[in-house]
Amino acid sequence: MYIIAGAFGNDWSNREKSRAPRMPRGTTDLQNFQDNNIHVPEWTWKVAVITNSVDADITTETTKTYAYLTPNIPEPHEANENDPWPQDGVEHPFKAFLNLSTRGNIMTPQDWRKPSTWQLTVAELQNILNAHWYYEDFEFDFLSELDDNLVNNLTQQLNRT
Repeated sequence: MYIIAGAFGNDWSNREKSRAPRMPRGTTDLQNFQDNNIHVPEWTWKVAVITNSVDADITTETTKTYAYLTPNIPEPHEANENDPWPQDGVEHPFKAFLNLSTRGNIMTPQDWRKPSTWQLTVAELQNILNAHWYYEDFEFDFLSELDDNLVNNLTQQLNRT
């Protein structure tokens, strides 16, 4: 298994720590982070390349790829009667930020927490990162050491979790 992960964007606004059940409550004080040059990412991402065994050849038959992009924000609504989840769900953050209109609303808090809600193909994630990356002389290409035909197949996989 190979895992590549990172983050992008900075969000210096104070915000709630979490709205998930059984998580610490309160508000972050980001001034302390700024004073110590600690960056708070707007988004985090991860790519996993999974092979049958450590010494297995990487082929489309023996390899699966997974890519995720998650916003670094608390759940939009508490799942209780005082702050109910909207009946028509909440807009998927991919729609506004990434212009991915194919994503429907997130209908429940449980859906918000599912990995599949945040899953993309490796190719989609590479395109997003390259479009939003701030170093002009760098380009994300996660599988660049592999044969082009294999890369094309692997980066288009959407292996649901």
